[in-house]
Amino acid sequence: MGPAATADMLEKFVELRHASCDQQHIPLIVSSIPDIPDRTACLLSGGPSPYRYLERYLHMLEDAGRSVSLSHATLRIIGLMIYRTSRKRE
Repeated sequence: MGPAATADMLEKFVELRHASCDQQHIPLIVSSIPDIPDRTACLLSGGPSPYRYLERYLHMLEDAGRSVSLSHATLRIIGLMIYRTSRKRE
């Protein structure tokens, strides 16, 4: 998810919450890490795998105290896709 998609998601969180003050919003930790290799390039053309980068940043978020992470599910899916794609090339 790039910066524009992250900003859009945050805007939706604010709009859907209908909070009347700052304290009524849900607590969020947003991590925008642009140095992760492109997963599409990895899957389609054998580019560098983003898996280890995502895994490292997932642990960073865990250390920050996150309780829900979309990255965790995404990491499993990407890992499986990379594995299957690499098997097809063999």
